[in-house]
Amino acid sequence: MRPISRSTGSLAALAFMAFLLGGCATGHYDSAQFHTRLDEIAARATAEGVSPATIGTHLQAAQYLPRVIELDRNQPEFKLDFDTYRDRVISNTRVQTGVQRLQANKTALKKIQRQTGVPGEIVTSLWGIETNFGQITGGFNVVDALATLAYDGRRSAYFEGELIQALKLIDKNPTLPTPLMGSWAGAMGQFQFMPSSYNNFAINADSDKVADLWRSEADGLASAANYLQKSGWQAGLRYGDAVQLPPGEISPELIGIETQKTVAQWQKLGLRSISGHPLPAGNTKASLLVMDDVGTAFLVYANYRCILKWNRSHNFALTVGLLSDRIKTGNKTPQS
Repeated sequence: MRPISRSTGSLAALAFMAFLLGGCATGHYDSAQFHTRLDEIAARATAEGVSPATIGTHLQAAQYLPRVIELDRNQPEFKLDFDTYRDRVISNTRVQTGVQRLQANKTALKKIQRQTGVPGEIVTSLWGIETNFGQITGGFNVVDALATLAYDGRRSAYFEGELIQALKLIDKNPTLPTPLMGSWAGAMGQFQFMPSSYNNFAINADSDKVADLWRSEADGLASAANYLQKSGWQAGLRYGDAVQLPPGEISPELIGIETQKTVAQWQKLGLRSISGHPLPAGNTKASLLVMDDVGTAFLVYANYRCILKWNRSHNFALTVGLLSDRIKTGNKTPQS
């Protein structure tokens, strides 16, 4: 998974380790080295039970995609400031479409909430942000994209593992359309599951023989909720709340996901909800995030950490929550 934040020293250490483990992440391509890398991955895939037919048809035919490396170096949820990212993602059109999708899938989403505790508006928000409600699921051959990233030095071990998971997915589900198509990073379907997430959390909810996250909305909705439930989602708890900071300066030591206090302790320090919702019970653990220089601040709870397991970007996780609030109320303008 991608990191939340690291100090400059930590980044330097990681860069050095990347050099030792897989070479510098320069995006340089050498055909012979790429195919040698495919052979190494094929040996591991064979040892893990992937069939020779799948390896021959999909892995050994993989192509290097330079565009994948360009996109890996320019991810908006990590490059944009919070206000820009939020305003780009949460449009009135997306809110309106989210309200319509929430209503259209009302029965299924209520059943899913009873089973998992995950509210329909959270699932719908993820759907909207990940693929614009299934409209943009990615045009990359997933095996090619993952092979490219496994060859590249920056996160090669992670993407090698995901590539093998993709091959296992193909092996186990012969009725899925191949080549598997998805994002530049190998994320697939209406909720952009990585192959390991697909194999761990995908659910067949529409009574056919396969969990099809590309073509089945029912499978996608149920699988997204299952992911969050298995990540520790707590029924009845919000993801977080926008808060008003007290006058004066908040100690930097109190800010960040690593620090947790109870809601009662935060209230004693002078924080007040401005989200339109009362803060949860006083013994609820919460962290304080301050997202800009003008004091845009949030208390975030355990369920926020579940969203971070989906994508380790605070911009992403907060925007999922904020969009879900507006989808739930049908509000086209922000509450805070």
